[in-house]
Amino acid sequence: MKLRKKRMVLVVALVLSSTATACGHDDVSGNKGVINMTWSTWGNPGELKRFFQLTDDYNRTHPHVHWTLIPVPANGYLQKIQTELVAGNAPDVFYMGDGDMSTYVKDHVLVNLTPLLGTGPYPHKISDWPSGVWGAAKQGKNVYGLPPDINPMVMYFNKTVLAKAGVKTSPSQLYKEGKWNWKTFQLICSKVKATGKYGYIVDNAWNTTYSWVSANGGQVYDSQGNFIANKNSKAIQAFEYLQRNIKNGNFVYSGSLPKGQGDDAMFMSQQAAFVAAGRWLAPEFNADKELNYDIVPWPTNTGNKNEPAGIAAAYVGINKPTKNVKLAWDFVDYFCSAPGVKFRLSNGGNAVPALSHGADQVVSEGKPAHAEFWLQGRNTGFAIPKAETKIPGVSLVITQDLDLAFLGKQDIKTTLNQVAADIQRAKQNNY
Repeated sequence: MKLRKKRMVLVVALVLSSTATACGHDDVSGNKGVINMTWSTWGNPGELKRFFQLTDDYNRTHPHVHWTLIPVPANGYLQKIQTELVAGNAPDVFYMGDGDMSTYVKDHVLVNLTPLLGTGPYPHKISDWPSGVWGAAKQGKNVYGLPPDINPMVMYFNKTVLAKAGVKTSPSQLYKEGKWNWKTFQLICSKVKATGKYGYIVDNAWNTTYSWVSANGGQVYDSQGNFIANKNSKAIQAFEYLQRNIKNGNFVYSGSLPKGQGDDAMFMSQQAAFVAAGRWLAPEFNADKELNYDIVPWPTNTGNKNEPAGIAAAYVGINKPTKNVKLAWDFVDYFCSAPGVKFRLSNGGNAVPALSHGADQVVSEGKPAHAEFWLQGRNTGFAIPKAETKIPGVSLVITQDLDLAFLGKQDIKTTLNQVAADIQRAKQNNY
């Protein structure tokens, strides 16, 4: 599922009866003994089509229950669900964005799923998912949402653009040889720049910028959740690397591109060599028969071949007041199981199974060839830091501050100090 909110396509709201939104409501279908349940998510039309198919298939194989999918536009999704929770008519099961998870947990509106693990059709346990995918869904030993699909960040590279720039060895081969590092990446981008194309398009999102920090062995937050990037030399160096290369033209900041020239469009029109993203771009790229691309992990600057990169995630949880926790759990358990993953992601899926076993083959379908890089990113990467999700709106504040630096209006040290001050101010306003 496409998980970055800025990339989510608004969906057409469906006109449904008010009874369809009631949490664990009584049977209204006329089928004696059938219990009606509801669930909600966001998604683009293609994703929703698959979700409706899954819902219909689940209803067919579980005749004692009837699930209704109520799609909600991505824009305003959190507010819509929160309003329904307050009103007491929220769905029995619903998706939650990684940046919003802490809000749901803090509001005590979710069922603790830990005691339910292993009680349904699938013998799931917490260790079935890599530790880095949980984010704020896991609080101590308790989990309040299961991650169905995730999107580990990788570098997409345009083979045609690189070939025209005289790059003879592909990034994936350089990675395998242990030569995929910042120096090499900068050199390749400078060659592309010399042809009049963009080397790398820098996106201003936590899963991109923090991946550069981790690729340098740096930290954005400490173990207590304090923002330390303004004091961490490796973090400062990573942000300065980005700013310096934007300034000299090896990279271009996405926020400075003309309207309508997004990173995916520039990549597909042979104008850029590298873009960073999750698997959400794969279906779009695969549909372009003129595009010759591949993927590679993040270049590192630590001497190590691999360093963790960001993982965009979402979670599925159960509304605490539901009258039918067992039926809700059975649905969530299936949804996040290997069979559920295969149903949702087979034949052109745009995400990676969060589950660490049983459904990995879905990422090998179609292009690109190096499916193992997706799985490697899942197993070693990290979700959005919990500390950042605990303060409403702080991610947007950080993005706005970094925008000044990437546009060349402010140096990195001043910007990171501003971020630290803004986070502290947000904490005081919210606690």
